[in-house]
Amino acid sequence: MKDNPEVPVRSVSKLFIVEDHPIMRQGIHSLLSLHQDLVVCGEAGDAPSALERIAAERPDLVILDLTLRGGSGLHLMKLLKFGWPNIKILVLSAHEEPDYLERIFRSEADGFLTKEESPDRLIEAVRQVLRGERYFCPKAKRYLRDREVGLPSNSETTSLHALTDREVEVLTYLGRGLGTVDTAHKLRISVKTVETHRANLKSKLGLKSAPELVRYAVNWIEREKR
Repeated sequence: MKDNPEVPVRSVSKLFIVEDHPIMRQGIHSLLSLHQDLVVCGEAGDAPSALERIAAERPDLVILDLTLRGGSGLHLMKLLKFGWPNIKILVLSAHEEPDYLERIFRSEADGFLTKEESPDRLIEAVRQVLRGERYFCPKAKRYLRDREVGLPSNSETTSLHALTDREVEVLTYLGRGLGTVDTAHKLRISVKTVETHRANLKSKLGLKSAPELVRYAVNWIEREKR
């Protein structure tokens, strides 16, 4: 009697979740656990512990939020890519402004999708990135295409590119109407640190007062939405 051919076993990929909201982190973990070939090897809610645990676990892919306690997600991504270039990074974030997307693209992220996407889209992105392909959700691809075609090179664009990742985060929340205290709470940093970033923003953007900075931030956000 001839033996039945063995069914090939699908290889298992190790995933690490970096997300500062416990409920969101648990939801992502539960979703990934529905798939036998995807194993969550660790989680972290802040940048320092994420860096330490990822160094120990060496996952195949990191699902990364941008807003974290103890540091910027963009900065953490750069550290991971420098230290472990073979680890894939999929950014999952509420931030969808084109300037963020440009920075993510330049930092060599392997993929990006917004938190408003469906669970199926997240699994699709994970699998595509694990195959060695870059993944950007439809909205991100449209933003990047429009940005490349329609944005002229001018002094304002040059000034924006001179900002640090954290300064862009502060500018974004300022443009959304958040004050210093609320911005500090969102970014898990001190009020004094936010005030320092706002002072640096005024200097780099050539603005003289706080009201000018607020108007600039609001106008910038409105332009980014178009």
